[in-house]
Amino acid sequence: MSYGTKKFPILLVFAFVLVVVAGLAYGYYYSQNSVVSQSFLQAERELAEVNNELSRLQSSTAVGAQKGLQVLDKIKALEIPWAKVINDIQEKIIPLDLLAKTRAVYFSSYSAVEGGKLNFNGRTNPSTDVKRQLQAIADTIAAFDINPEFRNAFVPSISKSVNQNNETILTFVFNVEYAPSVAAASPFAEASQNGVQRK
Repeated sequence: MSYGTKKFPILLVFAFVLVVVAGLAYGYYYSQNSVVSQSFLQAERELAEVNNELSRLQSSTAVGAQKGLQVLDKIKALEIPWAKVINDIQEKIIPLDLLAKTRAVYFSSYSAVEGGKLNFNGRTNPSTDVKRQLQAIADTIAAFDINPEFRNAFVPSISKSVNQNNETILTFVFNVEYAPSVAAASPFAEASQNGVQRK
């Protein structure tokens, strides 16, 4: 019996240790599970915030892009197609010199600035008749004056030179404002039909 009584307290101590270890293991597992659950919930909240921010950014980006396109369309609407304007001036507005069978004057260069202001360097055809050349410049001013897309035509300076054939060439500066919003329809066609022609 003394052998059996010694066994009983060892078994009881072993069982007690086993219960304590199992309790500690369960407590550790439960605490870790709680920490993982809290971390998972925190990650879900952060993911929801990121998704909300992404949605907000996508909608603001779409709105920003749409506003940017609207601004770009407004800029394009205000843009002046200078190459077409200059081509139309040279072919449809500058009066014809019917005797020379050519344009009365030629613009050799131009500059355009904001607001539609144009500055041309022009010249007349070589001739011995200076009065005819001055009339060509006056007719050019008149052709721009009757065209509704232009206003304030002005020649601030005229210079005279003589070529090797002893013919006079008048060079001049020609200023005018291009104002297409003033015109109601296609004025270039109308101006070429009603324009000034020299005889």
